[in-house]
Amino acid sequence: MNFLFLFISFLVAFTTFIVGGIPLILESKNPKYRELFLKKELPPRIILSVLSFLVNFYILNAFSDFDFRIILILIVWNIISLFIFFLVFYDLFFMEIPLIPGFITLAIIFIASLFAKNGLEIWNNADLELGRIVLGGIIAAGIIALIVLVSKRKAMGEGDILAAGIAGMLAQYGNLILWAYLSIFSAAAVGIIISINKKKFRGLKLPFIPFLLVSSLIVITFNQEIHQFLSENFPFLTIFDY
Repeated sequence: MNFLFLFISFLVAFTTFIVGGIPLILESKNPKYRELFLKKELPPRIILSVLSFLVNFYILNAFSDFDFRIILILIVWNIISLFIFFLVFYDLFFMEIPLIPGFITLAIIFIASLFAKNGLEIWNNADLELGRIVLGGIIAAGIIALIVLVSKRKAMGEGDILAAGIAGMLAQYGNLILWAYLSIFSAAAVGIIISINKKKFRGLKLPFIPFLLVSSLIVITFNQEIHQFLSENFPFLTIFDY
């Protein structure tokens, strides 16, 4: 059974890597980005493919029985995650969020929440509850919309509002503080690593939306584990947890 789990996880990871190349294909005729692709397209595709492998293997091993329900859970999770990864790759490569795939992702999460409302647990640790995802999306999108308004679209744009709404819906209302922690700390850590590598600490452009999106997947998948780790090791980080 472990071999089967490894094979399924590898297959999904390979699909994630392929999805990372779709934005490149869509913009392949644009000469402005060709040199850019060669310089920075492989590392994020490899990293997110490995993450996809680990998460799928974790989900498979979280269940004692391998049945139709587990297959359905994996299908739902991977459809959502692949759309999320597409948005992540697109924003990393082009510093913008495509609206049509974004709205499709919103629709998929909404449909998944309807199934969850009827008793289907989408993940082992958490359900997608309709009220919580809508409220989470509204709050997250509202915060980014405020940033867009204050910065007069210099810091972020309308596509970022959509992406934040998707991330907030997936993280859900009760996990927004945890999601914010993970997004900010991961972005800061990656920013420091890139700055040290490039020996450049000023003027570094690093899109924040990919961290919001990936963090939402991590939070909804490893919800209980993260809460337990923080409460045991960093209880001051859970003071505003709700």
